[in-house]
Amino acid sequence: MTTSGEADAPRASASSTAAGSPVEVSIVQATMRTYCHPVHVEQDMARGLLIACRNRAPSCRIETVVDMIHRKGAMMREFGPGNRDMGLNLQRYSNPVAFLRVAVPKMFDGDDWKQIEDKERRRQEDLIARARAVLANESDYDEMDRLRAREILREAGLT
Repeated sequence: MTTSGEADAPRASASSTAAGSPVEVSIVQATMRTYCHPVHVEQDMARGLLIACRNRAPSCRIETVVDMIHRKGAMMREFGPGNRDMGLNLQRYSNPVAFLRVAVPKMFDGDDWKQIEDKERRRQEDLIARARAVLANESDYDEMDRLRAREILREAGLT
């Protein structure tokens, strides 16, 4: 039996995966900082957001979590010029870290996040296919195209 406060706590068997790697936590932290300035975003805050997302959608990718942070962050900026420097409506979003910590994981409740990941996966597959085509027909492309194709394949771990 669980209490409502335990819903976002890391699961014992999946806690290390849900918590993400130090690099993933740093990526989430940097993305949150984009929208939470001047509030300082601690690593524990970023890790908590990542855990909450992965508790709802264990297979979600870090890129999707970052995309969801950007979506909610853009929403915060859209609703008023309360803070001229950042475009935040501080009366509505007096604690932007808490807002992201609650709002972003909720985006993983439905299947929308899977559609976003599928779209990104298809985009990545298309990019790899085009890179392979460039390298298969090197004489048809200039040096910059060939370099970029090699870089795409290297970043995908395919070289």
